[in-house]
Amino acid sequence: MIAAQPVHRGLSGQLDAYLCGTPNTWLQRIRPLTLARQWRVDEAAVTSLFLAAHEQGLLTLRWKVLCPRCRNARDVPDNLGDLPKSVHCTTCNVDFEQEFSANVELTFQPEPWLRPLPDGAYCMMGAPSVPHIKVQRNVDAGRTLEIDPPLQPGGYRLRTTQAGDQVDVDWDGTGEFPTLLARNGEILAGPPSPVGKILLENQTDRNLTFVIEELAWRKDALTGDRVIAMPAFQHFCPEQILRPGDDVAIANVVLLFTDLKGSTSMYEALGDAAAYNLVRDHFDYLTELIERHGGVLVKTIGDAVMAAFAEPVEAVGAALEAQLGIGVFNQDRDDGGIVLKVGLHQGPCIAVTSHDHLDYFGSTVNVAARVQGESAGGDIVISDDLMAATGVRGAFRLAGAAEPAEETAELRGVAKAVRLWRLQFDPSP
Repeated sequence: MIAAQPVHRGLSGQLDAYLCGTPNTWLQRIRPLTLARQWRVDEAAVTSLFLAAHEQGLLTLRWKVLCPRCRNARDVPDNLGDLPKSVHCTTCNVDFEQEFSANVELTFQPEPWLRPLPDGAYCMMGAPSVPHIKVQRNVDAGRTLEIDPPLQPGGYRLRTTQAGDQVDVDWDGTGEFPTLLARNGEILAGPPSPVGKILLENQTDRNLTFVIEELAWRKDALTGDRVIAMPAFQHFCPEQILRPGDDVAIANVVLLFTDLKGSTSMYEALGDAAAYNLVRDHFDYLTELIERHGGVLVKTIGDAVMAAFAEPVEAVGAALEAQLGIGVFNQDRDDGGIVLKVGLHQGPCIAVTSHDHLDYFGSTVNVAARVQGESAGGDIVISDDLMAATGVRGAFRLAGAAEPAEETAELRGVAKAVRLWRLQFDPSP
């Protein structure tokens, strides 16, 4: 059943081989985005595969709340509604708040009937638990240790396992890696280490365990805000909802609002039944392309649509396809078709459960609706925040669209005039 779905074609065999041939230690915390990179396939397709396997009873879905310092998981609830608000890390001896966009990660395990794993936890600092830890070495007080780990260029965090300071460095690989220096309660990126080596220098009066942590784990983390904006999550995991009254903070979400131009006159001209059929067809049209671009249809409001995306480029791609394809949608329709109004904006918000599904609220949602309100029909209006996002201008060029024109507008409820960008379309097929 999983293999029959087009998005999973060719991937189910890879998943089967992975689950059968991978050591137990690596199956405790399976990260779909890591496998997507290793298999060199689309991240959304692999995530959808894992979510479908969960629905079919092959994989257990596990939420991990990670310590922002050591990245170890503290709590492992099975349902989104059971995520704790605050957590204590015994390793770092710190209390921290659950941040849905930063330290909540979705991972998977095989169901016990498929691949039973040994009871008990593996070493908390072992490689399967913390693959991002590249160096962890004890250094006595007042001593210096020279090591030669094969680090790749990239971002690293320098710290100790003891509570205290930390520092992030971006190493391009052209020079020598900086000395990891502990002094006067501080962790410092010191002078360059000797060629091909890394110095761990403990200038304190106590023994310390030095850590060099790779920060690239972030790109492979299926964070909470990212996964709930995926259509596969909504489709395969309808039971994963927040408790009524609870909310989670979303660091950034891209929102697409659409509406129909002249809908009142449309109902008057066509009659309720014909107008309703047209509206329903346009909902189907938008839902299909929103999901194809990795977005989620959050809700419909009258004739309007609200959709959420994790990635700006995907949201822009959906908006472009919606307007570029409207001529074909309208072609040969006896009811005359529609004129679509589209607006896009991004920013932070909160996610809640409303009417048994996830919804978004906050000032970003309000502004996104106001941006769409500036659309005259047959165009796309984009906020300046979204227009500045990486890859957005390239998405217009890739679609063969013109550069959006800059303008200024007064949005209701927004104190200052805002800069918007508008792209006009020809509605003909």
